[in-house]
Amino acid sequence: MRQEPSPRRAFPRPGAPLAGPLPRQLWRLGPGAWRRTAHWAAGVAADLRRRRRETRLTVAVDILPLWEPLTGIGWYLYKLLEAWADRDDLALRLYGPTLVRAPGIPEPSWPLPAGPALERVAYDVPDDLVVGQRWLVPWVRRLEPLLVAADRNRVVFAPNYVLPRTFGLARSPRVITVHDLSVRRVPWAVRPDTRVALEARLAHTLREARLVIADSRAVAREIVGLAEVAPERVRVVHLGPGQLTDRSGGGPGAGPGDGRSAGGAEADGPSGRRPAAEGAGAQPEAGELPLPPGTPADFGLSVGTLEPRKNVPGLLAAWRELRRRVPDAPSLVLVGRYGWGIEAIRREVEAARSEGWLVHHGYVAPDELLALYRRARLLAMASFYEGFGLPALEAMHLGTPVVLADVEVLREVAGDAALYAPPDRPDLFAARLAEVLTRPAETAERTGRGRERARRFTWARAAEATAAVLREAAGPGGALRP
Repeated sequence: MRQEPSPRRAFPRPGAPLAGPLPRQLWRLGPGAWRRTAHWAAGVAADLRRRRRETRLTVAVDILPLWEPLTGIGWYLYKLLEAWADRDDLALRLYGPTLVRAPGIPEPSWPLPAGPALERVAYDVPDDLVVGQRWLVPWVRRLEPLLVAADRNRVVFAPNYVLPRTFGLARSPRVITVHDLSVRRVPWAVRPDTRVALEARLAHTLREARLVIADSRAVAREIVGLAEVAPERVRVVHLGPGQLTDRSGGGPGAGPGDGRSAGGAEADGPSGRRPAAEGAGAQPEAGELPLPPGTPADFGLSVGTLEPRKNVPGLLAAWRELRRRVPDAPSLVLVGRYGWGIEAIRREVEAARSEGWLVHHGYVAPDELLALYRRARLLAMASFYEGFGLPALEAMHLGTPVVLADVEVLREVAGDAALYAPPDRPDLFAARLAEVLTRPAETAERTGRGRERARRFTWARAAEATAAVLREAAGPGGALRP
C-alpha cells in the first residue's frame, strides 16, 4: 500500500542568486515594494497568530501523498480528510511538500477536500516584493520547519510511515500510521531505495511516536513483534472500501464527506472524474459506467501495482492452469502501474498478452475501476504480503467473488467470504479460481456473505476511530475548548 514520496525533488532549493537587469533590482527598492513587503510579512504573522489562538484540537497533517496519482495511501489520506471536513471539534492543518505557493510550484494531484475543519497551510510568495521570488522562495522553504513549529499544533499526524523534514521542529505528540511492515517481513519485495530510507527512519519515528495506527490486527502484531513497539502504544483502525463512487447521491462522499474542492465545487479527478466515496448500496448498473477501451467482454480482475510483492508471475501461472482446467475460462485484466523490479514481471505479462488472454490497463480512473469491479467474474489477489487488501474489500462491497492468497491479513478482511490458496502454489490457486467459475450456487452464497461483511468497513468509522486516536495522543489538555 505504500506510496513512494518523490515530488520533493521538484521544488526549489535555497541559494539561487538574485538575477535580472539593474533597473528591475532598483525598482524593488522603491517605497511601493517596501509597502508590499511589509503587508506580506504582516499577513504571514497574522496567520500564525490566528492559528495559535485556535481552541479546537489542532492537528498537523502531512499531506505529501496527495501530490502523487492517488493509490493506496493517497486514497487513505483523502478519504480521512473528506470524512473529517465538516467536524467542529478538529482543526486539521494540511502541510504539503512545501509551504510555498508560487508559479512553478507543483500543486496536489487533484483538489483537496474542503470544510470548516480543514486548512491547507501555504504562503503565497508574490514577485513584486523587495526580494524577488528567485531568492524568497528558497529562503521561505528553509524556514518551513520553524513555520510549522510556530503554529503550535497539539498533535502531529503522519499517515505515511515517517514525517518529512518540515515537521522536524514540531515538539507535539506524534501519531503515525504504519500500513504494513514489508520492509521487515519481505524486504526482498521492497524497492531498494525505499527499503534503505525506511530502515534508516522508521525505527526512529516509531520510538518518537506517542501512538501508532495499524490498518489491521495482523500488522499491529508485526509492529509489536518485529518493530518492538509496546502493544499499549498500537491502535488498529480498519480502512473503508477504497475509492468506490456512489453516483446516486450526486457526487462523492455519500456519508463521510461531500468531495468539495477548495472553491466549494465538486472535486473532479483526472479526466474530469470525481474522487471516490464509499457506499455500494445504491451503485449504478455497470452499463452506465465506461469500461477502459480494450476490456474483453468476459474477464477476471486483479488490481494493484505490478511489483514483486504482488506475485504477478504466480497469478499468471495460475491463470494458465485455469485455462487448461476450464476451457471457457475468462480473460484476465490487470489494473495497476508497473512498479520496481519489473523485468521478469514485464516478460511474463507480455507473454500472456501474446497468448491472447491478458489485458493490462495500468492506472485507470475511479469510474472505470468501478465498472471493472462490477463486470468482473471474480477478483484475484495472489500477493505474498499485504497490509490490508483494499481490492478485496472493494470487490466484496460490490458483490464480486474473491479468490485470495492465504495470508493472515486477507483472512482478517474477507473471512469466510473468500476462497484462499497459498501464493506459491499456482495449481491450488487455479483450483480455487475454477471453483468460483464452476459452482455458481456456492459462489453466490459467499458473495452474499462478502457484501454483508464489507458493510462493517466504512470510512466514517475509520475517520471516527482515527480522530479518537488523535484525541488520545493529545491528552486531556489537547483541545483548549471546554
